Amino acid sequence: MGTTYMVRDSTSFSAAEPAQDDLALVHACKQGNAAAFEELVKRHERKLFRIAEHVTHNPEDARDVVQEAFLKAFRSLSQFRETSQFSTWLVRITINQALMKVRKPHRKKEVAIDQEFQTKQVNSRPNQRTAGRALRNDIRRQSSGNSWSGR
Repeated sequence: MGTTYMVRDSTSFSAAEPAQDDLALVHACKQGNAAAFEELVKRHERKLFRIAEHVTHNPEDARDVVQEAFLKAFRSLSQFRETSQFSTWLVRITINQALMKVRKPHRKKEVAIDQEFQTKQVNSRPNQRTAGRALRNDIRRQSSGNSWSGR
């Protein structure tokens, strides 16, 4: 059947009734039981990841979103009103975090340090191309002369 979990105040609950179990875990978290929050994470992380990935269309962003959502939920646990299921509250936090991630104006793209810099030369003036070339050459010269391992 269902697994029985014990929390610090000796309240037991089974996995057969997830909504009530979640509520018992939330109460245990509010009393300082970190293991209870870990159990909430285990129960909901896969579902939240699927939701976040559906919104962001990117697994790395989805992982960030889920982590941010759990952090926000943990910090705001005292504000959970218990008028809805805990999972509903978590899903709403996750969707909001995912939407904020998608709406960020500029996502930084990581580029390998040794990757060749390529610039589009569309409608650029010759002196801009020369300046760009000079900058690339300076970067290459400086990076080849420095020992990056000691920094």
